[in-house]
Amino acid sequence: MKPRASLLLAAALVLAVGTHAQQVRDQTTTVKPGTAAISGTIVTDEQTPQPIRNAAITVVNLDGGGNRTTYTNEAGRFAVTGLPAGRFTLGASKPPFLRAAYGSKRIDSPGTTITLKDGYQMTDVTLRLTRGSVISGRITDENGEPAFGVSVRVLQARLQAGERSFMAPNAGTSSDTTDDRGMFRVFGLPPGEYAVTATPRIQSGEVRAMTEEELRATMQAVQQQQVAKAAAQNALGGQAGVPVPTPTPTPSPDVQKVTVAYAPVYYPGTTTSSTASTVTVGAGEERGGVEFGLRLVRTAKVEGTVVVPQGIAPQSVQLMMMPVASGGMGLAGMAGIESLAMQRVTPGPDGKFTYNAIAPGQYVISARATKAAEGASGAPPQAAGSEARQVMFTSRTGGGSLDDTMVVMPGMNGDPNVTQYWAQTDVSVDGAPVDGVTLALEPGMTITGTVEFRSVLTRPGADFKTVMLNLLPVATGGGMRLSMGSPASRVDASGQFTITGVTPGRYRMTGNVPATRGPGAGPPWRLASALVKGRDILDFPLDVAPGDAIADAVLTFTDGTQNVTGSLLDAAGRPAPDYTIVVFAADNNYWTPQSRRIRTARPATDGKFTVTGLPPGEYRMAAVTDLAPGETNDPAFLDLLVPASVKLTLAAGETKTQDLKIAGGL
Repeated sequence: MKPRASLLLAAALVLAVGTHAQQVRDQTTTVKPGTAAISGTIVTDEQTPQPIRNAAITVVNLDGGGNRTTYTNEAGRFAVTGLPAGRFTLGASKPPFLRAAYGSKRIDSPGTTITLKDGYQMTDVTLRLTRGSVISGRITDENGEPAFGVSVRVLQARLQAGERSFMAPNAGTSSDTTDDRGMFRVFGLPPGEYAVTATPRIQSGEVRAMTEEELRATMQAVQQQQVAKAAAQNALGGQAGVPVPTPTPTPSPDVQKVTVAYAPVYYPGTTTSSTASTVTVGAGEERGGVEFGLRLVRTAKVEGTVVVPQGIAPQSVQLMMMPVASGGMGLAGMAGIESLAMQRVTPGPDGKFTYNAIAPGQYVISARATKAAEGASGAPPQAAGSEARQVMFTSRTGGGSLDDTMVVMPGMNGDPNVTQYWAQTDVSVDGAPVDGVTLALEPGMTITGTVEFRSVLTRPGADFKTVMLNLLPVATGGGMRLSMGSPASRVDASGQFTITGVTPGRYRMTGNVPATRGPGAGPPWRLASALVKGRDILDFPLDVAPGDAIADAVLTFTDGTQNVTGSLLDAAGRPAPDYTIVVFAADNNYWTPQSRRIRTARPATDGKFTVTGLPPGEYRMAAVTDLAPGETNDPAFLDLLVPASVKLTLAAGETKTQDLKIAGGL
């Protein structure tokens, strides 16, 4: 990453002007209507700004007083009155313009908190809305004719969890369906780099047997590819161990039936995500002429057998076949959702299963089943049927991130009264039939340990039986994630817990204790640490391998919170709200994607800031003039901040005040 001079200069000028710490309890504040007001104008972001009529203005009370919404008049003016003293955010939106937040330096970054006193009239607010970008084009079929009813998506390249990922944009339409001319138009987009993918509608009749002429053409193309591959390998100079493929002879049509189907296509017309190109649009720019054609690909049948333990009917096994991201842009998961939804199969009484019309690619087949424990009084496992074969798609963030898109096998949530079984295998499809796939079910792994409570307020812990634990899968990069349900968890009266039905993968832990109400209830209990295999899996994900039996885990809940508050001022003592406060762990081992030990905050208009939710430990704090989304996930960026940061330590339950001053003014 190339350092930004303005950012580093700002960080280098930060001075610590004072610290103090205190133990605090959670407080609840009741907010009442007041006499403050915010008013201003919403205009276009052009050389000659024009007022924007009927733009929605949303004011959010950060102190718990709710939201207020109003609209601009013919002159683009707005006024929000009757506001209480407190802290607020203000944003404006109107399609096809991009939403703007007061004080934001970037389209997709948070704004500045507005601090109001009773009776204060803030009248000089001006927000400039940028018109969204447009990507338009045309999709054709294999004959060059307009393709009607094709779903077209645009996915924006962004830095997510420290990696370049493609996700649905946080503004605009993000998708469209082609009309009778094959045309599509996606509007209201933030400026940036986009991948464009087209997925045909899946209807009966679109998978068909090839004619003899088509068969010859297809096989000739396959042979040409094999010859080209052989030539490329021969060009390596005859390296040892590099096999030279022999072109496959053309089969007789009456010997081998060949089927084809439309495959998801990426601009400029490839079925492989790693070779896709991107389209870049500037602010307010319309990029037309994005034209590419659908592709017919040779499909294949995949056959196999599920081997089940005694007591499990093969028909009750849930199977899921998912495309695996092929590297590069990692778009295979999103484009394959529709085709995945059509590949729901149930094994027969003999355990045999068949997937038909599978396009070339890399896949993973997962199987899951449950078996009631002996003497269990709970509900029996879900029987095979149409409901058991439904496919559910969910997203943890709601923002469309490919890393956060999850496919859930329904009916598989954790139940301590059942034993959960799993199996998984990789399958490579190249157009030829695949058979002999075997999935042998085996019990899921188990994690055992102890739950404990540590109070900074010296109060007794909660009832152990009320503790709820959950083990959540963590993305391992690219494509969709498959969740075969939450592993079952149980905590007994002594605090001993057991998590069963854990399948191989990478996980993070969450824990919850229901809040108590009434006088003397105290602050809520939060999971402070989860030591498994000698590491805190709240900071570092847990890798579970086949056959793992994990014992002696320790999960600790606390009623304390750790926060940093302060004020950021310039050399003249004026508030400096245009900066961003970055608090990050002093130990660079914690500089991981989505780390709970890296937090940011924008100072309010009065210069005050609060950084919440930090674990106890050693930290560094700096102020920067500009911060791109996801930049704090980059260890190189944090490393540049270290020399210009101040060090602080947070003890359990401590709120520390650390004021900063920008030397030399803004």
